[in-house]
Amino acid sequence: VDFVVHAHPQRYYSIEEYQGAKISSTAEEIMEGRGSRYQPTAVLGNINEILARQQPFAFVGKPCDINALRNLSTLDDRVDVFCKAMLTISCGSYADPDCLDRFLQYHSITVDDIAEFRWRGHGCPGGCPYVKTKDGRELRADYVDFWYGNGSYAGPLTYQWRCKMCPDYFGFQADLVVMDCWPAGTPEHSSAITDGRRHEQEGYVIVMSRTQRGEQILKDAEASHFLRTQPAAVEDVLDTQPHQVRRAAGTLAKRLAHLHQPHVALDAAATATMRQCALVPAHASAAVPPGAVEKGPQPQHTQAPGLQELERAIAHLPDEVQRFNRANWEGTRMRLERGDATEPGIFSPGKL
Repeated sequence: VDFVVHAHPQRYYSIEEYQGAKISSTAEEIMEGRGSRYQPTAVLGNINEILARQQPFAFVGKPCDINALRNLSTLDDRVDVFCKAMLTISCGSYADPDCLDRFLQYHSITVDDIAEFRWRGHGCPGGCPYVKTKDGRELRADYVDFWYGNGSYAGPLTYQWRCKMCPDYFGFQADLVVMDCWPAGTPEHSSAITDGRRHEQEGYVIVMSRTQRGEQILKDAEASHFLRTQPAAVEDVLDTQPHQVRRAAGTLAKRLAHLHQPHVALDAAATATMRQCALVPAHASAAVPPGAVEKGPQPQHTQAPGLQELERAIAHLPDEVQRFNRANWEGTRMRLERGDATEPGIFSPGKL
């Protein structure tokens, strides 16, 4: 490729010049743009200009950015011609940026005082967030305190509605997906790192190739000594991404509520997948009663790889999570009955 389109990760969210895409043409520029960005970014904001270059490029964005680019490819042939690779992350959504403002206020600094900002920096995960001021002070929150403590002193964390209804946080349409792989999904607190997990601070991830193109990129990177790999199983993903297992059940539970709407037509394959992955058997019969599925010829249902493992993981979720998923389904049904639901009503996992 001639260049890579990606985000400006290490910048404060309110600085407008860094809210769009970063275009990197050299290895040095790409390395300068590495890092995490848990905040809004419009990496597709100038996609027409990028395609007008008529040069091969790679794209790095959130799963929803990949979805948008794949959708655009059905209308604009230039996407498939010039975009040679799409890379993404396992996305846990991002908190509304008010929490960052409260972080600065707590430390009595302003955006103008910032010399360096990182969402995750100087470690894995390192300070989250991390700020170095122009007068040399270093301010950071611990990742565990921030994300698992509702923002700590910068909380509470709130999230946009679109993220709550996200159908693709695992990058189903990307060539490559990169994700954290801490045991049980949580890193150790920076003040209580044990010898057995100290190596995690150096950083390592699970990389999932979803296409032949992605698999080839991974092989080429290893052959070029950019990374070292070892095999990972579906169970490794489920163990290190338990929050995504919970989201899979919760999100699909909400969408199952739409089966009773007259404008929704889910085929047997899609309904079977949703029923298997959304709710434990005790709840599934209520969500998908007899006659809820469209009649007529149905496509052959091929079970997706890893689906059985996902089912087992969902079945072993704590009781309070199962109750929460049932409440999600019931709450969405109530909103639909009141006529105040704004989420999409048509969803087919087989087309993600």
